[in-house]
Parts: sequence; structure tokens; C-alpha cells
Amino acid sequence: MLRSIILVLAAAPLLGAAPHDRPREELTREDVVGMYTIAKATLEDSTITQVDNVPVLLASCVHHGYAPAARLLLDVYEGKFKGLEARPELAATEARTIAEMPVPFPDDPDCVAMKTEAIYRTALYLEKGYGCRKNEQEAYSRMTEAAEAGLAAAQAERARMLAKGKGTPRDLKLAWSLLKEVARTAPDTPHVFFYLGYVSYSSGTRAGRRRAADIFYTGARHNDADCMNNLGAMYEKGIAVPQDTAKALSLYHKAAALGNRQASANMQRLAYKEGIAAHRQDETPAADRIRNAVKRVILILPINDNSQERLRFWLCGETARRS
Repeated sequence: MLRSIILVLAAAPLLGAAPHDRPREELTREDVVGMYTIAKATLEDSTITQVDNVPVLLASCVHHGYAPAARLLLDVYEGKFKGLEARPELAATEARTIAEMPVPFPDDPDCVAMKTEAIYRTALYLEKGYGCRKNEQEAYSRMTEAAEAGLAAAQAERARMLAKGKGTPRDLKLAWSLLKEVARTAPDTPHVFFYLGYVSYSSGTRAGRRRAADIFYTGARHNDADCMNNLGAMYEKGIAVPQDTAKALSLYHKAAALGNRQASANMQRLAYKEGIAAHRQDETPAADRIRNAVKRVILILPINDNSQERLRFWLCGETARRS
């Protein structure tokens, strides 16, 4: 396999071409898997700083129809690994090239999976305009193609686009149906419970909000940070669940620990707000806090001003002064 890797690295300039234009090196399946393993280990080992040749190795694996290498190569081009800058144009070009070329080995599940993954990534890039011209209509079409090929992540993202009306008319009913199927058959699919909760909440009904809270809770149990953040917001504001600042802070903290930036901001904001409130409460003597609470209750009672003043004098020992 070492000889094969040397051959691939020597052919690096050729590997810059589109996959179907590259000459096919004489590599066995074992060679390809070994090269992928080396490339992946190199990226994941923090002690290795020379990673420039990793894209070359992965590109050769892609050329030989190895699906995991295609996913990893696109991750590399998206800048997800140390020492390698994001290259959006290469990511978009590579994904579209693989998506549009004939499957090199139609009977090989890896090759079919590689093409489906490329179609899915192409859809994401088109929707965001990442390394290419933004086109939401084509993005939805491509996402549907990947979903119909059986990719659960694409089915979830297609439902999201339907729920938000991105590249297609908004259709909450179809989005709900698609997401329910993904949640049933592939519950570990990223964002599926978050999207389900969003669709349910978007109904605008009390029942929909209560169901959204239940869905976000299920997603939280699957370590979905977005679900944790949204459920925290519902507890903070008392939407469809009892208002509970402690639970909100706990959920924000867990979501932030998983890398959710919005949850981190929410946690800091709420902690600061609660800290200020606690500080103010500690500064006010207990008797004064009780007296102030009584005054607020008297103000909202359905009685006239004279009656309110008498109650204030009787309960608080002072003449009521309305502001």
C-alpha cells in the first residue's frame, strides 16, 4: 500500500482534475481503504501538522468510488479540519462533479452512496450560495433527489425547506409527514426533532406549542443542542410549560456545552438577569419586600381609590400614593 500512496502523491497535479477525467491508478480496494484510514487519522491527530497531502489521498479514494472519502474530502474543503483553509469553490465544484457524473460501479453500494452524498452537499451549497451562485429552487430539487435516494439527512433537510418555503411553496403538512417518517426510521438523524418541533410550533395553536415542547424534550434526550436551547426558551418564558428559570438555565448550559452559540448567549443573559434580581432582592429587607408585594396586590384589586387607600393604611400603615 505504501507504493500506492507514493504513486498517488506523485500524481497530485493530475488529481486536481474532475474525477471522471483522472487516470485510474491501479489500486486495490484494500489500498483505497488504507489510504482513507491514513488520511482520516492524519486529520484527527493533533500532533501532526503536515496535512497538505490529505486532499490528494482523499481525492484518489473518491476517484475509486469510496463514499466515506467523498464526505471527508468535502469536509476538508469546508474547512472543518486543522491546517487546511476552507475552499468553498472547490467544495461546490467537487460535489457537483460527483453528483453529475455516472456512478463508476453501479453495483457497489459505496459508489451509489457517494453520489447521493454529493447530491445532498450540492443542495446545501446551492441553498446557501456556498462556493457557487445561490439557487434555492435547484437546491430543493437536488435535496428531493437525495431524499428519494434514501438519505435520511436529505429527507430532514427537504422537510425543513418545505416548512420554511425555501425553493418550494410552504407545506407544513408534508414537512410534518416527512419528518415523522425520519424520526421513526432514523431517530439519530441530525436536527430531525428540532425541525419537528419547529413545524409543530409553527401551527400557532396551544396544542401545537405543547406538542413542540414534548418533541424538543425528546430531541434533548438525543443530545440535540438546538432542541435543548428551544426548550430552555420555553421554560424561561413559560410557553406551554411551567415557567422555570432553573430548568431554562440548565438546558441552556447543556446546549452551550455541545457548542450551541445561541444557547451560550441565552445562558449568560439569563444568568446575569437572575443575578441582578437576586442581588436586588438581597438588598431589600424581608419586611419591605412583603409590604411592597401587598401594595402591588392592592393596586390591582377591583375596588375604588378610597377603598385602596384604606387598605393601604390598614395593611401597610401608610396612606396610599398612586403613581
